[in-house]
Amino acid sequence: MSRDRSNNGPRCPECGYDLQGLIDPERCPECGIPITPSMLVPVVPRELDAGDAVEGSGLWIIAACTWCSALPLSGLMLKPYIGAMIIVAFTLGALARLQGWLRLHRGPLHRHDSTGFELFVRGVTFLELAFMLTLVVLWFGPWSVHITVWWLVAAVGIVIGAVDIAAPSIAASILGRQVEDPMLVSVGIVSAIAGLVSCVTSLAGLFVSFGLQARATPPSGAETMVFNGLLAGTLLFTAIAAHFGRVAILGIQSVLLERFIDDQSDHEEGARIGGAWIPARTGRRRTPPPDAVESDPIPLSPRKPPRRRRGRSEGR
Repeated sequence: MSRDRSNNGPRCPECGYDLQGLIDPERCPECGIPITPSMLVPVVPRELDAGDAVEGSGLWIIAACTWCSALPLSGLMLKPYIGAMIIVAFTLGALARLQGWLRLHRGPLHRHDSTGFELFVRGVTFLELAFMLTLVVLWFGPWSVHITVWWLVAAVGIVIGAVDIAAPSIAASILGRQVEDPMLVSVGIVSAIAGLVSCVTSLAGLFVSFGLQARATPPSGAETMVFNGLLAGTLLFTAIAAHFGRVAILGIQSVLLERFIDDQSDHEEGARIGGAWIPARTGRRRTPPPDAVESDPIPLSPRKPPRRRRGRSEGR
């Protein structure tokens, strides 16, 4: 049964004739097919509302996973205990992002996406899963991994974290331009710039730390200050990028939800006249203004009536 006719009682499955009010009919009055008692029970499917659309989209899961995706950007992956916690949190975030992407792919908001945001999320999700699998193999494998390999893995994780932040930010900027929302455009640009700066500072701090350890001599005070400054800047810009990235995803959700509501309120309904179905277009479409009627302008002051001239006969 279609959504348009769900509130018009039971219908014939063959011709759509309205069977409401018929008491134990043997055949359809329109097409003549046999009628069973189950056909007389109206089946009203439950339509999706805005809450169902938000829950089924999975965007709130993807937005929450932004903080987990930004953890490799922090530059703390090679710390003895903090690095292990970052790997665990990143793994859980990758699995949660996979669930969010599956909901987005199957949800009702997917068909209203005009920026390819779902493709961005898909690519980032599988990139995170591949990186997570690499970490598991290196961590739990029966071989000893050289420290240089871990440095390279950390560098790859930093780049993946930057991509995780930049992908939804770019999609938010594109969508903001489409709907003419300067706030959404600004949020996307700020998140992308902060993620890029965080990636550069994190890679710089990683290479400085690698050089200091390869030298096998204690660092000087200036070198320690430079490294701590890079680390502090990385943490600051990572927090900014993750926060605005989450806000950008929620902004995308708001735009898609508005399109979903417009689509739900703009569909064909109709009325029953006997057994016939008369469709009618309803919704929130704006009615065009009526055409202007051309007429003479109304004078500001009323015209005086012409004076009557008295004739000779009247004067006499």
